[in-house]
Amino acid sequence: MERAFQHGPMKNTSLQFRQQIWKDWHGNKRAIPSVIQEIAAAFVNLQDERHAADYDNHEHWTATDVEGILKIAKLAFQHWASIRTDPMAGNYLLAMLLTKQR
Repeated sequence: MERAFQHGPMKNTSLQFRQQIWKDWHGNKRAIPSVIQEIAAAFVNLQDERHAADYDNHEHWTATDVEGILKIAKLAFQHWASIRTDPMAGNYLLAMLLTKQR
């Protein structure tokens, strides 16, 4: 199942879920818990940092920069542990998997 997840759609979903409201598959507006908003924002930020590391040969990081990025990742995992059973967390994961909405 992990191969079904694609980075582009995952980023697009995360851009949606870092907002306060998500429009579900039925057109209903659903409030997104702030913890999930923070996880989604971290996903976008970390993916941008990874792209810079992979493709921008002019980018230089200090140890402090790297520690800050690692702190974002660790905090996102801590947040996920606290919210993973929330139905909106399931919606977030499902939205990442379903790249085309009907």
